[in-house]
Amino acid sequence: MRYASMITIGFVLAGICVSNFACSRRVLTEPEARLTPSARPTPTVIEHNTPMNWIAVAGRRPFTFNAPPGIVEKPVQGEDSLVGMWQLDDIELSFDYGMYSSTLDEFSSYRGYSRQDVILDGSFAELVQTDDGHMGIVFPRVPAGQKLTMYASYTEPESRDTVKKMLLSIQFAKQP
Repeated sequence: MRYASMITIGFVLAGICVSNFACSRRVLTEPEARLTPSARPTPTVIEHNTPMNWIAVAGRRPFTFNAPPGIVEKPVQGEDSLVGMWQLDDIELSFDYGMYSSTLDEFSSYRGYSRQDVILDGSFAELVQTDDGHMGIVFPRVPAGQKLTMYASYTEPESRDTVKKMLLSIQFAKQP
């Protein structure tokens, strides 16, 4: 946590916004989203900012995330990767942790598509959003050379903020 605070202070001193939801962020346009990560704008550093009454969702995964009480895990079976699914009201949240996880490029033709580079829990990720009730986050490289994609669909517009907070609460298990 001390290391993250030093990074945050450095970004604040440099004049870059690092607050989770309190400021506007530059969102990549479709042509920028296709650039290699080194040619893209500097990613936004995200700090965990979830409500106090939320619970940590863990299990046998190499990461955790926070969610409102009442989230229910659904049984799913993966073929070549670790997968999981949860339901909360109108929100369906799933993840795929493996070498062949989705990049979420399949949403690039959806209305209001945007892709934003972020740093979350010290790892580079891409936050994908549409105006059609889809949002996800892709970590192209996580421990053991794997990729993590967490994706949510929702039908009620007021669920968008809840979904974003869940996706931006991901934390990876620390390696010894």
